[in-house]
Amino acid sequence: MEENSGLLVGYSKLDITPAESVPMAGLGNSSQRKSKLVLDPIFATCLAITDADGETVLMFSIDIQNAYTPVNRYRDAVSAAVGLPLERVM
Repeated sequence: MEENSGLLVGYSKLDITPAESVPMAGLGNSSQRKSKLVLDPIFATCLAITDADGETVLMFSIDIQNAYTPVNRYRDAVSAAVGLPLERVM
């Protein structure tokens, strides 16, 4: 029986563009400036890498200018949802 010495890699991309008008970040009072149309979609992306020992890490990004939620809250939620230790979620 041959041992697997390679890596398994998976990638996912999800469109998270809001369907409704949302406050816009930038100059001025963002609560007064609402979006009117979508120029470019907004995505959440994730890369999963598993080594030959079955150890997995996740690297993800979200296309948003201001993350009002601290990054560690996102990491905590992903870790809990997929059952990976927090140190393997970036």
